[in-house]
Amino acid sequence: MARVSPLSKLPQDIREELHRRLRSNGYSDFVQLAEWLTSLGVSVGKSTVHRYSQDLKAKDRVASSIVIAAKGDQAPSNEILDLMMELSTLRIREHQVLKRLEELGKI
Repeated sequence: MARVSPLSKLPQDIREELHRRLRSNGYSDFVQLAEWLTSLGVSVGKSTVHRYSQDLKAKDRVASSIVIAAKGDQAPSNEILDLMMELSTLRIREHQVLKRLEELGKI
């Protein structure tokens, strides 16, 4: 089972600002973000910010896929939306598995 990031437990306003900063920096600049969080009393390293950033990026790709599927002249069917959600869930799970394998030094 994947571990819960300490960053996911941040107060909502700080978490939203972290998301904004990550997205505006192209999901990078982990050292600066770790320093910013530390200045707010949240002691985390750049690796923690990097892992959190990768999760956020995967979730953003999922949301983007759903929005793209929903655009167009005709609303997508429930089956299409269900399939997009399933695919999105698989992408997130793939990211989690790869991250864990990396942590174990297998990739």
